[in-house]
Amino acid sequence: MIHPERDDWARQLTALRQQMAELAASLDASGEFPWRNIDHLRAGGWLSLAVPPSCGGAGASLAQLQQVIAAIAWGEPATALIVCMQYLHHLRLAENDVWHA
Repeated sequence: MIHPERDDWARQLTALRQQMAELAASLDASGEFPWRNIDHLRAGGWLSLAVPPSCGGAGASLAQLQQVIAAIAWGEPATALIVCMQYLHHLRLAENDVWHA
């Protein structure tokens, strides 16, 4: 699973940039939703980075999440916007302790 504290974090971000760039031109031309990118991010564990460890996520810091968003945006900006919104919602939910388990 992807985790920002692993020694190969920089390599993981570089691979993510390249993966996102592969479909960028076709997504720009078609205007389609980046389903394949989202599926790749989900399968790789990238979408749960902002989720607290107590809920099964990595509990990444805001700085680490920014690094991921920057890597995704370098490759495919529309996907980065989607993931950024998800991360922000996860962070906001995590700071509110009135939600029932």
